[in-house]
Amino acid sequence: MDKLNKLGNIEINEREGYAFFLINPKIYSIDIIYAAAYVMIDRAFVILDGDPKKEIKVEIRKKESHHDLKKLVISFNEELLNYAAYKVQSERNKSIREIILRRILLTNDSNHFSKNQKGSEEMEFKKDIKMLIDKDSTQK
Repeated sequence: MDKLNKLGNIEINEREGYAFFLINPKIYSIDIIYAAAYVMIDRAFVILDGDPKKEIKVEIRKKESHHDLKKLVISFNEELLNYAAYKVQSERNKSIREIILRRILLTNDSNHFSKNQKGSEEMEFKKDIKMLIDKDSTQK
């Protein structure tokens, strides 16, 4: 058996054709793990087990003999990072998307605005965007 990383939590058994490791669900939530596993389904069998609140066990088996287990494990871990970063950015931008969507829906309704209301709605929209930008810059 071969260890892939310094943490020692990835076990690769080339003879049996599998890799095994544990994931801490406090670092990667189950939806992120599912997303990473889904991306791998054309190259590997991904078997998940364990308690999603304590630890998640992952077994990866290659689908074709020419696939490299180490590369599959590295790819899986890269996908974990990819989806975790996407989730963080998505949550950070959620309120901006909602404001933009609200603005789009309101401006498509020509009966919604009178000439006097258009100016005040525009100002409210600009204030919302400025507030979100200020909030985002203080979080960094």
